[in-house]
Amino acid sequence: MRVYPVLARNDLSDNLLQFTDVHPNTSQANVPFEGVGNTGYLTWDVLNSTVALTNSGAGLMVTSGTYYGLAAYFLDNVENVGGGNLALTAAQANAMAAAVLVRVAAGLDLELANINTIINTPAGVTLSDLNGVVVNSNSTGAVQDIMRILAGETWFIAAGMAVSAAANAFVIPHVPNGMFVGHTHPLFRDVRIFKWTGSMNLSCLSGQLSKMKQATYAWVNPLFTYGAAGTALTISGTNILAGGVARAAIVYLATGQAL
Repeated sequence: MRVYPVLARNDLSDNLLQFTDVHPNTSQANVPFEGVGNTGYLTWDVLNSTVALTNSGAGLMVTSGTYYGLAAYFLDNVENVGGGNLALTAAQANAMAAAVLVRVAAGLDLELANINTIINTPAGVTLSDLNGVVVNSNSTGAVQDIMRILAGETWFIAAGMAVSAAANAFVIPHVPNGMFVGHTHPLFRDVRIFKWTGSMNLSCLSGQLSKMKQATYAWVNPLFTYGAAGTALTISGTNILAGGVARAAIVYLATGQAL
C-alpha cells in the first residue's frame, strides 16, 4: 500500500526537507535486491483553488474558471443527497476543502467517516457521502484521490464544465469532468511514490518523520515572514507565529489513517 506524506505548512516546499531513515534508502538502494528506494524529499504543497460557479441558464451551473485541488474535486464528485439530489454549491465545496485542511494541520485522520462528516457539515448538505455508498447517493469520490491531492498531485477541472443539470440537479449517471493531469500538462508534478513498510512505520513512530509530525517542529525560512500578518502559513491558512513553530508534515495511508 502507498503512503502519502503531506506538507502541513507553506514555507518548506523549496527547502529540501527530506527523510532518510526508511529502508531502502533511495541514494543507497541496491535496486535488484532491495527494491526501489523509499526515502526522499517532501517538495510539493497542496494545490487548492477557491472555486466559483456561473449559471449558464435554467440553473445549469458551470465552472467559472479552471480550478485545481480539493474544492474542485468535491464540486465535481459529491452529490448533496439530503438537500434534494443537488450538485454542491461553490460555497459548500470550498467549505469542505477548508475543513479537510484544518484536519491535516492538526495531524488528524482523514478516513472515509471523517470526510463524510466534513461533507455533511456545510449548511444545506445532509445524508451525503464521498463515494456513493449511502442510500440514494451517486457521489463518485475516493479517499485515495483526496490523499493524492494532499500529497501534491494536480487534480483539475477546466473552465466552463457543467457540474449540474438544470435547477442545480446532480447529473445521474454521473461522470466527473475533472482528472489528475498527465505528464504533458504544464502543472504536472512528479510526486514521489512511497510504500507502507515496517521501517516507514518506525520513522513515523520514533524516527525522522515522527519529528516532522510534531506540533513543536520549528523552522524559519528567511524568504517568509512570521506572526499575525506574516506570509508563513499552515496548510489550513493559519499564520505561523514568530519562531516558526508548527508541524511540518503528516503521513497518511491510502485509507486516510494518519500514521
